[in-house]
Amino acid sequence: MNYAKALGRRLKSIREAENLAQEQVAERTHGDAKYLSALENGPSSPILDTTVGLAKALSVPVSEFVLLDGEDLDARLLRKKIEAVLDTCDEQKLRRIYRLIRDVVEP
Repeated sequence: MNYAKALGRRLKSIREAENLAQEQVAERTHGDAKYLSALENGPSSPILDTTVGLAKALSVPVSEFVLLDGEDLDARLLRKKIEAVLDTCDEQKLRRIYRLIRDVVEP
């Protein structure tokens, strides 16, 4: 597994769930948008100080960046990811998704 790419995918996912552009995150971290792009695309790996700064800028624990795909995410991040997916759906898909959720949640 390429851990730099996995971390980059996680960083991008969290940033997008927060509805932030790379430039906004770079500004919050006093960094550079090009470097952030390199992190998200995998050729670069951040040092610990950078990872901590990114976590603070995105209001997530540092552990969010080191969890591998398929590991548990906290409820807040899961809700944001679900919302981001739902935002791309038309009304028909939303109705189907609602029925699926209702069937899963209701006893």
